[in-house]
Amino acid sequence: MLSEFDLIKEYFQRPHHAARAVLGIGDDCALIAPTPGMQTAISSDMLVEGRHFFAGADALKLGHKALAVNLSDLAAMGARPVGFTLALALPAAERRAKAAALAPTIRGMASHDRPMVGHFTDSDVVLDFLASAKAPALAELGTSCPDHFLRTKVKPLLLDLPASASVEASIARLKELHEKYRADYTAYYEKHAVVSTGSTTGSPPMRGADPLIVLVPGVGMFSYGATKQTARVAGEFYINAINVMRGAEAISTYAPISDAEKFRIEYWALEEAKLQRMPKPKSHATRIALVTGAASGIGKARILFWQALAIIGWTTIVAVIVGSAVYAIR
Repeated sequence: MLSEFDLIKEYFQRPHHAARAVLGIGDDCALIAPTPGMQTAISSDMLVEGRHFFAGADALKLGHKALAVNLSDLAAMGARPVGFTLALALPAAERRAKAAALAPTIRGMASHDRPMVGHFTDSDVVLDFLASAKAPALAELGTSCPDHFLRTKVKPLLLDLPASASVEASIARLKELHEKYRADYTAYYEKHAVVSTGSTTGSPPMRGADPLIVLVPGVGMFSYGATKQTARVAGEFYINAINVMRGAEAISTYAPISDAEKFRIEYWALEEAKLQRMPKPKSHATRIALVTGAASGIGKARILFWQALAIIGWTTIVAVIVGSAVYAIR
């Protein structure tokens, strides 16, 4: 069985070519030389529940231990500590329970102007992005591919609270950020929209000021669209944007196009014409149905129920039959 240092050497150690990287992986700390004659020591030790501490451990004591193990590495290198960053990973069950608690509020935000269907993902690429120090600045710069603006809006709404924030605190802050997002998007539209005149065709009407991508650190990404498919695709498009930002930052600096150019593409007349040709949503799309009764004829009621749903526009349905009642949840 390989030892700890053999594992590092076998699977993780890579030659470092940057002149400022004095010492890479494999020691107590990495050493970076930002300026001649000065070295910065960096250490990162992660504590894992069940191995380094028990579930339900006192948070204050756990935080003390997390700092202590990293400070010991700095001491071993003869470095003087000047600051620290905190990384917190929620277990999958706890993360998804928090997502479920936040989902109704976030869907309500996304549906302020028109009803929307949501999709959720807590994939590694999303969680890694949200845990990075650059996430707030990159999210504010906006998405990368102009073709995606119709699906994702020009930028997401990012909750600016740590992963440890309570559901109640998160909801309160999300509502504040939603109001700011709507105001910012309205200002963006009004700044760049062309007013229609006798000789000039103006910009299409604003398509809503609500976010279509909502990012919650430590939890994941909520994406929204008129249907389940478009909600999922919006999320996939933003994951593509994350990969573009990550790749750009790895070799240089991520720099999207200007807001004026974003608007020109987002409200391009040809795109508006395509949207106008799309089939109109059916009367009850994105709604919730409740059908009761039919105690003596539940089978017939079920048949009529499913036929009615097909006619009025449900595409994703969870149905539960309890006694004489049939419930459909969209």
